[in-house]
Amino acid sequence: MGKDGQLNLVNLPWPLSILKCNQQMVEMVPGERLDVTVRESATKENLVKLLRTMREYEFDVCSSHGCYRLSIRKRRA
Repeated sequence: MGKDGQLNLVNLPWPLSILKCNQQMVEMVPGERLDVTVRESATKENLVKLLRTMREYEFDVCSSHGCYRLSIRKRRA
């Protein structure tokens, strides 16, 4: 099992933020969680759209202190 991680994309503009998140997700192993923080609602919406197409991941979204946090977990096989 891999190590759970955090990814802060608050100051990274779109589309670089989406690319960086996707890069981290590809490296995840089953059961691993990645907590991603973004500020822009458009970035959050684009990440949600991406995640909905990727059945190997499950995710939650919450907002706090002007940011959004996506908790992404790679499903076990």
